[in-house]
Order: sequence, then C-alpha cells, then structure tokens
Amino acid sequence: AFNQVGRNYRVRVLSPERTVDLVAGEAKDVQAKAGAGGTADVKLEVGFLNNGSGLVVNPFKVTFYEDAALTQVIGETLIEPGYTGLINGCAWGRITDWASVTWPDRPVGIYNYWVKVDSGNDISDEREEGNNVASGKVTVTP
Repeated sequence: AFNQVGRNYRVRVLSPERTVDLVAGEAKDVQAKAGAGGTADVKLEVGFLNNGSGLVVNPFKVTFYEDAALTQVIGETLIEPGYTGLINGCAWGRITDWASVTWPDRPVGIYNYWVKVDSGNDISDEREEGNNVASGKVTVTP
C-alpha cells in the first residue's frame, strides 16, 4: 500500500496530462553607445523556458514594452516552434530559448523595459500566466 506521498507521485508520473508553462526568465540589461546622431538602436533580448511537461508546438508572440503596465509597445516577435524547433517541457528553470527586438533611436539615458512571453495568450492551455513577464534595463552612453 502506498502512503499519500507515494500516491501523489504515482498520479503525477502516470498521468497522461501534459502541461505547458512558459516562463519569462532573464531580460538582458543592455549597454549601447550613441552614434553620431546622438541615439542608438538597442537590441532587447529575453530568455524563456517551458516548465510544463508538454511540448509547445503552436506559434506565440513575445512583446516588449516601455512601461510596467504593458501598454506602450516597443516591438514584438512571433515564435514559431513548428515541428523542427519544438520548445520542450521540463526545463526546470533553465533558459532554453530567446526572443529579441530592436528598440530604435534611443537617446542617451537609462531606460527600463518589460517583456511578456505569450503576450497574445496564444497558448490557451498554459497552466500559469503569472510568470510570463520580465524586465530589463538599457543604458545608452554618449
């Protein structure tokens, strides 16, 4: 006879249910040098992973924002895993994939940015939406 821990383990291991849990990991802090026009085009990047047990095969958006309210869009990119670039589950906190956009014409200064993975809620069976946002900092020097 199994105790409660053994029963929980058995249900978890033998369960046919596969889950998806996209997690925004590291939004890179970026330093850039302004060019002759006094601005810089800055490449923003975020690492993400799937902590679920299933594969991500459907496309989804990653959107970068100028504000914490996620209303002022810098840019977005479409991640298309398809069948050749599947986003595997069980990442256990390890960054497995990256997304990026360019933030054009940033004048000298320090800027924060935010990024949301699956910003269009395209992965409808994602089990946790609260871990999809990360933030980073941009420093543009003269």
